[in-house]
Amino acid sequence: MRLGIGSILLTILTIISSCSTNNQPECLLSKGQMAAILTDLHISEKEVEFQQFPADSVSIAFHSIYKKEALEKQHVSQECFEQSLTYYNSNVAELGEVYRLVVDSLSLRESIIEAKERKINSAANETTKDE
Repeated sequence: MRLGIGSILLTILTIISSCSTNNQPECLLSKGQMAAILTDLHISEKEVEFQQFPADSVSIAFHSIYKKEALEKQHVSQECFEQSLTYYNSNVAELGEVYRLVVDSLSLRESIIEAKERKINSAANETTKDE
C-alpha cells in the first residue's frame, strides 16, 4: 500500500514538474527583444493590411518578408523566436509583461507620429496665413 501511494506521489510530482512554467528553452529571448520583434510584426501586419492585397498574398508577404526582416533586425533565428514565443505563451504573466512593452512602444510611436502631424499642420496653417 505504501509503495502505491509513493508511486502516485512520484507520478504527480513528475507531471507537475513537467508542466512547470520554469522550463526555459535553450534560446530564450529577453522580454525586451521579444517585445521589439512583436512590435515590428504588429506594425508590419498593419502595413500589409493597409495595402489591401488579397488574403493569400498578405499571408505570403507577411510570413516570408516582414517576419524575416523583424527577426534579422534583432539578429534572432526563426527557431529561437519560435521557442521563445512558445515559452512566453505558456507563461501568461511574463507574456503580459512582454505585451505591456509592446503597447508602450506602439503608444510612443503613435505619439511621435501625431506630434509630427501637428507640426506639419501647424506649418501649413502658418503658410496659408502668410499668403
